[in-house]
Amino acid sequence: MDRRKKYIDKGKWIRFVLIKGGDKTNVWRVVTKDLWDSLGEIKWFSRWRQYAFFPFAGTIFEKTCLGDIANFMEEKMLARENKERAK
Repeated sequence: MDRRKKYIDKGKWIRFVLIKGGDKTNVWRVVTKDLWDSLGEIKWFSRWRQYAFFPFAGTIFEKTCLGDIANFMEEKMLARENKERAK
């Protein structure tokens, strides 16, 4: 993982690393704060018309991490909606 990429420390145990920025949507990697282990990705899921979390195989989550991931996705959805309204 290239640690020079833009990351956000929003969670207690995890951080979110921007791995692909787009005009409308982005892709974020979810990594652990201590070892930068990759846990999954947050990206746009067009059938649901919202961001979704795609966990990597073999990962396990507890309620704090899941809540942090859900809150992060909600923030990104609100930012996207606000950007669309501003057009």
